Amino acid sequence: MSDEDKKDAGVTVDTSTKPDTTEKKKFKPLTEDPYTYADCIISATINWMPEDGEPGGRQMVIAVRNHQDQPIVRFCREAELSLEDIPELLGDMLNQLREDMPNRKMAMLEAKANEKKKKSPAPAATAEPEGTIISTSTPFEITKNGSKKPVTATATGQQSLF
Repeated sequence: MSDEDKKDAGVTVDTSTKPDTTEKKKFKPLTEDPYTYADCIISATINWMPEDGEPGGRQMVIAVRNHQDQPIVRFCREAELSLEDIPELLGDMLNQLREDMPNRKMAMLEAKANEKKKKSPAPAATAEPEGTIISTSTPFEITKNGSKKPVTATATGQQSLF
């Protein structure tokens, strides 16, 4: 009895070889989409703007983008671009995107590095130099060897004026 005959007779035939045990990684397109042309998501949009009375017809906005990067945009009027010409224009825009992909990746890496710098804690304050720090408002006397020695109020009998 062939597999087809068994199906028709209500007999279940297991044609699978092994169950798929590989863990499927969840894809996060906005954060993990690679910066290689063949492997990333690319979006193309065509918008026909509302009539504005121009003789060339409605304005068209054609855009191509990857990730959340700046799109490559072309503006034209309906009379300037027939529907048959759109694939060629899109092809040119996609080629421009492909050539610009390494620059877009570098810009993304720089932006991430700058964001990481902003989030990192401020560097620790430098330690004070060892020894006694005497402010300029503290009275002092200069000793014979040229060092400054704080003058205490009790030593001179002077009281603070402030």
